[in-house]
Amino acid sequence: MGCRGRQTVKLLREVAATTPLFRSSLRQTGCAAGVADVGNVGRNFYQVGERQGDGILDKRGPGIVTRLGYVTGVGSFADLGVRRFAAVASVGERDLGVGEGEELVQVEEAGAIEDGQVENELAMFTSASSLVDVTGDDVMKYITFSEEDQLKYFGEGLPRGIAKEFEVTKANSLLIRPKVLHLCNFLERHVTGKDAFNLPAEGANPTKAKKHILLDGPEGSGKSVAMAMLVQWARARGWLVFYIPSGRGWTHGSLYYRNEETGLVETPVTAQMALEGFLKSHSELLDTLPCNIADPVPLGEGAGVPRVRGPQEFTLPEGATLKQLVEKGLSMSHAGVGTVVRLRKELSLVKDVPVLIAIDDFNSWFVFTEYGVKAKKPIHAHQLEMVRAFRPMTGSKEMMVTAFSHSNAVGKLPVHLPDVPKGVRFEFPRYSPVEASTALQYYHSREVTVQEPGDADVIRLYYLTGGNGKEIRNLSRFL
Repeated sequence: MGCRGRQTVKLLREVAATTPLFRSSLRQTGCAAGVADVGNVGRNFYQVGERQGDGILDKRGPGIVTRLGYVTGVGSFADLGVRRFAAVASVGERDLGVGEGEELVQVEEAGAIEDGQVENELAMFTSASSLVDVTGDDVMKYITFSEEDQLKYFGEGLPRGIAKEFEVTKANSLLIRPKVLHLCNFLERHVTGKDAFNLPAEGANPTKAKKHILLDGPEGSGKSVAMAMLVQWARARGWLVFYIPSGRGWTHGSLYYRNEETGLVETPVTAQMALEGFLKSHSELLDTLPCNIADPVPLGEGAGVPRVRGPQEFTLPEGATLKQLVEKGLSMSHAGVGTVVRLRKELSLVKDVPVLIAIDDFNSWFVFTEYGVKAKKPIHAHQLEMVRAFRPMTGSKEMMVTAFSHSNAVGKLPVHLPDVPKGVRFEFPRYSPVEASTALQYYHSREVTVQEPGDADVIRLYYLTGGNGKEIRNLSRFL
């Protein structure tokens, strides 16, 4: 057996020792009988996934499951990826001796997974790696985002709810809910006049074009998750998306200064964080989009440093791109806020690609911030220069999707808000009984639940939580 074969046997021993599902998969493939079907062993180690066309293994190294699994550490596979390898990979005895195969099987435990259960869990996931590739048949299935995709599409970071979901399940998968695809259809119809997904009609004019959407609904309905999935879909479509995963982060927990010239409050650290995330997700696209405003950009306060001497503005060279504008804002703290405000104006003038502004925790921008509280002079969010630039939905040339967060206690707001046009609210519901059942089956496959939930468990938990997705996940471990 070659060097690669020996390394692979060592890897499989480590996996078998730590992954119960893999031990069961070994028995399914017939290793106990001496057949070396233990999954991409020997010379075919990197080629199996490619032959199946699923992109299961990233060639950067073993243990990285990019499309059907997730990264759990060196030498370990995602459960779904393991099952696929065990089912499709086959290597001859020239690469792995019978004795070695039997040795691997010695770590097997009783209770191998039945074929029907494997098929059911495989059917739980879509083979699509992006929402762009999803079809109507993938509704109510889970989609897995690779680590690479998370870095590519979410340079600003993930919402707290998604990060917690990934942490608890130890997987990077989200449920494809029909309401999410309807949101995509609203925007797609505005841009192209067509639907992105062929879905059953829901109510009157379900795919009527919408340029502005304000997601509202009870706590735990999944508004933040829906917005993040919408952002991923739009960016994968080639749209330019300015994404603010936490509007509250713009009004809390940062350094702030009052600009004596404008009278507005600046938050330079928050500005640079927003620019950095935007650049990470759109570096190549921004380099192709020219700046349309030649006026100088004013400098403001810097984070923990005195104001600069000399000119209190900067000018970009003729023919500069939006990428150069963003990079200039990142190059010095004093330029951050001015760059973000200028970027808002530049986004309204982009013609080459669709532009979307997505803001979560939007209701935090209509109340007082935590700034100035200690001085007994609380500052309202509208006094923050960046909030004032990005809050208006009325008259916005860009598409805007915003979401209220009821997990943040900001108090009750009036029905009609300033800068928000009428008729843009979209009630986003909590889980339906079918969605709750699908989620519980998924949590069971991820070993969050102790035993498989039955129909009575699903009904009981659904009515106990009212379809609150966060509470369903938290309580599912007691099943």
